[in-house]
Amino acid sequence: MDKVTLRNKILKILNNIDTDAKNNKNIEIYNKLISNEDIINAENIMCFVSFKDEVDTHKFIKYLIKNNKNVYIPIIDNKNKAMHISKLNSFDELETGFYNILEPKKEYVRICNPEILDVIITPGVVFDKDNYRVGYGGGYYDKFFSNKNLDAKKIGLCYKEQITPKVPREDFDIPVDYIISD
Repeated sequence: MDKVTLRNKILKILNNIDTDAKNNKNIEIYNKLISNEDIINAENIMCFVSFKDEVDTHKFIKYLIKNNKNVYIPIIDNKNKAMHISKLNSFDELETGFYNILEPKKEYVRICNPEILDVIITPGVVFDKDNYRVGYGGGYYDKFFSNKNLDAKKIGLCYKEQITPKVPREDFDIPVDYIISD
């Protein structure tokens, strides 16, 4: 199965998970995140801001800020096909941006060097048993991960319905270190 077909199949499955089940899954994943040793020991954490049917990261991001972690969120530079990180001090600094994903308001963009990151919480539509992922097709995370000086632990975040035995791979695909799921 090619990436587009697999992505569409999984997105349809995610769309059909009922709200109560999704809420229970999100609570379970949140609890795993806040008790994860890599996250507990990290000072600088990048986390995607969830939207649509993704695992909810809003509560987790607020938890990190409240617990004095340095939180960074991705910012898409569509013109240059690149992803940067911006330090987030409060959830109130966000507004709807590229792809309808919450991003910092212009006055709160604080671009930082990604090499400071200890952990990167990574989205994906599909993950496989070898920790490879299929995202939304932009290639932003693989390009970001290709930075040779990036030494952060890459953690994939998904529901168990998003894990498959094997995803189609390209030469430039970079796996996450491990996956946290329900």
